[in-house]
Amino acid sequence: MANNYTRSSVALTVNEEQERFLKDAGELADCIDDGSEPVVPEWAGELARSVSDYGWGWQMTTYPVSPGTIYVYSEETANVEGMALLLTEYLCRFDPKGCIMVTWALTCSSPRPDEFGGGGMLVYAKETIWLDVQDELRKILHSDQEEG
Repeated sequence: MANNYTRSSVALTVNEEQERFLKDAGELADCIDDGSEPVVPEWAGELARSVSDYGWGWQMTTYPVSPGTIYVYSEETANVEGMALLLTEYLCRFDPKGCIMVTWALTCSSPRPDEFGGGGMLVYAKETIWLDVQDELRKILHSDQEEG
C-alpha cells in the first residue's frame, strides 16, 4: 500500500502577539487532532470542524537565528483547508489588507500515476484563492484540444 503526503512550508514575519496567536491556535488544533475536547473559542469553530474531519498535520516553530519569524510546515500530511481558516483569522486580526501565499506538494511513497501534484492558495482576510496544478494543466490541455 502506498502512502500519500501533503508537504508544505511557509515563513511568517511576526511580532510576539502574532506568534502567540499562531502557536495557541496550532496547539488547539493539535489537541483536537489528538481526540481531546478543548474549549474552542468562537472564532475557531470552523477550524475545529475541519481538524476533526481531516486532521491537522502542521507544526510551528521559531529558531533563535531568525527572531521574529515563525515557520509553519508539514512533514507528512497537512490539512490545507484548516490552515486557510487559521490564516484567514490571523489576517483579520493582524493584517486585514495582507495576503499570505502557501504552496504545497502532493507526493506518494510509490510511483503511481496521478498520485503527484501540488497546489497553492492566496489567503486574504475576506477570501482564499485556490490553485491545483492538475486542474490548471487539464484546463490548458482542454483549451489546446479545442483549438487544434
